[in-house]
Amino acid sequence: MTEFQDVEYWGAQIKFGDISGAAEGDVNELIAQADDAFKMPFYDLYTKQKQRVSKLAIVISGKFTENAIEKICEKIESHATRNNVVFIDGVKLSTLAERFRGKL
Repeated sequence: MTEFQDVEYWGAQIKFGDISGAAEGDVNELIAQADDAFKMPFYDLYTKQKQRVSKLAIVISGKFTENAIEKICEKIESHATRNNVVFIDGVKLSTLAERFRGKL
């Protein structure tokens, strides 16, 4: 729910290991998957309607090396799409785990 009580749909692309800006295959795959995530509607089981992803989290267990995030952002054509992609690496995952440990 947003601050205006609207439903916001998130998608996630989850990868194991590091993502390097030098490895064109990894970067191109993530860009294609991000593009699909925003363009392809999904069927919401609760509302029984087609919906679209509002934000996409690219989550990796390792780290984004070299200039991977910059390359991904530069190759995403739509400025609106670019602003709705969140990058989460292993360090951020650990920080979140520590912050919420024992609270759930």
